[in-house]
Amino acid sequence: MMNLFLRSLIFTAAFFSVVQGVSADTLSHAEKLRRLLLSGDTNYVFVAAHRMDWRNHPENSLSSAKSAIAMGVDILEIDVAITSDDEFVLLHDTKLDRTTDGTGLVKDFTLDEIKKYRLRERLGGKNAPLTEEHVATLEEVLLYAKGKCLINIDKFTRQSAKVLRAIKRLGMERQVICKAGGSPDRMRQLTGEEWKAIDSGEVIYMPIVVVKSDSDGIEKPIGSWRQEKQVPRIYEVCLRNTDGDRFFEEFFALPERPRLWLNTMWGGLNNNHTREDKKTNFEEGWDWFLSRGATVLQTDRPAALIEYLKKKGRRTLPDAGGKKVNP
Repeated sequence: MMNLFLRSLIFTAAFFSVVQGVSADTLSHAEKLRRLLLSGDTNYVFVAAHRMDWRNHPENSLSSAKSAIAMGVDILEIDVAITSDDEFVLLHDTKLDRTTDGTGLVKDFTLDEIKKYRLRERLGGKNAPLTEEHVATLEEVLLYAKGKCLINIDKFTRQSAKVLRAIKRLGMERQVICKAGGSPDRMRQLTGEEWKAIDSGEVIYMPIVVVKSDSDGIEKPIGSWRQEKQVPRIYEVCLRNTDGDRFFEEFFALPERPRLWLNTMWGGLNNNHTREDKKTNFEEGWDWFLSRGATVLQTDRPAALIEYLKKKGRRTLPDAGGKKVNP
């Protein structure tokens, strides 16, 4: 009887071990990235593609998303705007003029009307050639990216409650990082009851904070956020006229071990350490970001940054079994 009982226990333990192993192994790539992002592992450096792959496709377009995912980015950074019939489209500006052949405010057009306009190449502008591609919706890009990578929604304060409802409707809460500047009280006011998706930790919220002086510590920029039920695990930090020495010293001493997101696109965001819009030594600038402890870099040159990080040994992604794999 005892032997039978022991065999039953061994079988049960083995069964659940296999089930747990399968469960871990079958996690989507996006879920693995989310878990790593929220962990204390700081070797892997996440690459966030600013407006996705706009150097080769229209910014914020579906083709731009597909290209960025194919090259291996971890996070698609997108901008949302809302139409007159409460649909979300991917446009950085409140107007159609720069990136499409249309003119006027996005909010004055229905989705069907906006879908008739074509996108201009790359960053657009009145002299940029038109493509055959049309404005993408938030739903189109989220569904294409489902399971493949994380999505960072900028311009979140444009109808933020409706953005969160749209994310929930598609079942994409665990794949999205929302961000904005401002205090927790302001964000709760803007999102209303939808704030519960952030309070529960389902949707990751990343405050954007600005460090303006060498004397700035963490209290003014992020002190109020650290009183929240869901203390942020990641912050986007913009540096203005300072390298932020005191801020970073205090930041990395925090017990919750927050992750640091820095922007490499232009000097106004990083105290002129790199300008990816100019012909400069990008790798020298990227070296500086790594020296500050950044483990998420937002870039306008995702392909080049990925290759640079591989050479540095900073793109080794732990798999479900604890091994290391290069994506």
